[in-house]
Amino acid sequence: MQDSSKIATSLPGDSAIHHSHVRRGRLSFWQIRLLLHHARQRCLNTLYIWSSAFRSLTGHIQIQSAKELPCVSYGQALAHSPDGHPKPNIRSLARSMYTQKLLATYPWLDIVDLRIFLMGFDAGEQWSHCSLYNETERPTASWISLVNITQEINVEIGHTSAVTPAAIAGVTRSDE
Repeated sequence: MQDSSKIATSLPGDSAIHHSHVRRGRLSFWQIRLLLHHARQRCLNTLYIWSSAFRSLTGHIQIQSAKELPCVSYGQALAHSPDGHPKPNIRSLARSMYTQKLLATYPWLDIVDLRIFLMGFDAGEQWSHCSLYNETERPTASWISLVNITQEINVEIGHTSAVTPAAIAGVTRSDE
């Protein structure tokens, strides 16, 4: 059993300062003030998180309507090829697949979150079209690999097989 005089509690992030002074038995005015400042900051951060979550909840409830179906629009399912035949709309497939990946990552998302995600998707699409001629701007890596989505779209429209080529997957031979 531990001796209760040796047990000291500390606030996260302040353990080195707090433990060294507990052993001596007293804290200076500035150390107490620093500990209180950190505790106050954590309380304010927690309050901010809760108030932000509450505002988001009330906003989601206000936006969602009981009269309309809880769904999002990916766009037209079919597009017309130059020869006039209908073909799958690749843009709509990409929007659908990215949304499915997002829901697989964050299953608690609701319709409002998905609509906001697709608004960002549209904004990113517009930005990429505008920045095609600007070589100084390089897009950062996405939260999901573009190669994976491109392969899934190609499989969906029947252009390639589901097998990932080794060169695309980054697989190298170790026997060379």
